[in-house]
Amino acid sequence: MVAAYRRRGYSREAVAFAEKKAREMGVNAIHLEVARGNDPAREL
Repeated sequence: MVAAYRRRGYSREAVAFAEKKAREMGVNAIHLEVARGNDPAREL
């Protein structure tokens, strides 16, 4: 995420959208890999 757009909820919204689409497609698990120390991303 570009710094100017961080902390506005866009990533959380993108994850929610991906989860919704995955459910619609019958997917029952999603794996999100985050770099160690990236606490804001881990909170998603």
